[in-house]
Amino acid sequence: LMSWGPEGPASPMFRELPDAGWQDYCAWRPAPPCAPAVWTLLTKRLSQPITVLHGLLLAYGSGQGVVAALPPSGVLTVHVVGASSYEVPPDGSWEEVLHLLPPGVRGLHVLFIGPQVADIIVEEDDMKVLNKAVCTVCAAAGRTRSFTFVMHPYHDFLAQAPHKGVAHLADKPTFVVAFNSGISEEDRPLWAPSLSALVDSGVPTMFTSYTPGESKGDVEAWRQAGGAVVCEPRINMYRSLEAIKEPSEVDSFYYHNHIFFIGRGRCDAGR
Repeated sequence: LMSWGPEGPASPMFRELPDAGWQDYCAWRPAPPCAPAVWTLLTKRLSQPITVLHGLLLAYGSGQGVVAALPPSGVLTVHVVGASSYEVPPDGSWEEVLHLLPPGVRGLHVLFIGPQVADIIVEEDDMKVLNKAVCTVCAAAGRTRSFTFVMHPYHDFLAQAPHKGVAHLADKPTFVVAFNSGISEEDRPLWAPSLSALVDSGVPTMFTSYTPGESKGDVEAWRQAGGAVVCEPRINMYRSLEAIKEPSEVDSFYYHNHIFFIGRGRCDAGR
């Protein structure tokens, strides 16, 4: 898969990502000269960290709000739930989350969690912290980036980690995301215990979907699990630009991370 990410923090920094999406992003963080088709492919991976960054800013109000929510270590922990071959193996584009947040974010640790991870990553890497190189600017500032692969459903991971000598991996994350999750579709029974755990955690959780119809169903599934919605479904200006043909329809296409919503905590009784 093709990937790319700018090196070094942005200057000047945006207080929040521009509403115009990729057009303004590219004016701010210029990509190497390439054909439009190549840029379209690059957004397939870059959409993941930038969508997470967008969600973080919405959930916490600003970059400084994100910093205030971090533990004393200053490490931003993100759980990617229901991870599959779309996310794994990850690449260096995730470092852009560090680049576009204030210096108070000292590190980024992303956990890719889900049973499909077992089909991609060797078993020996299950639940290991894998430290990755960062750009020269981040290295000089002492910032770090690491990944962990978890080959289990989310609720099983939360239950097992304390008993496998890796209790720190189950520490409360700052943000959770499920890309193109389909929580309202055929895997709904498998998602049910994980949704319950996410609702109870109170952590901001972003769900992306391929289509508006899928997103509507996902919101309903989240609410049926007792979850509160803090950001209603909206078009993601940082979706992947790669149009994917819908096999069952004529002239119909969908996109990775096309629509998203953010849930957080349990809905108050009576709401």
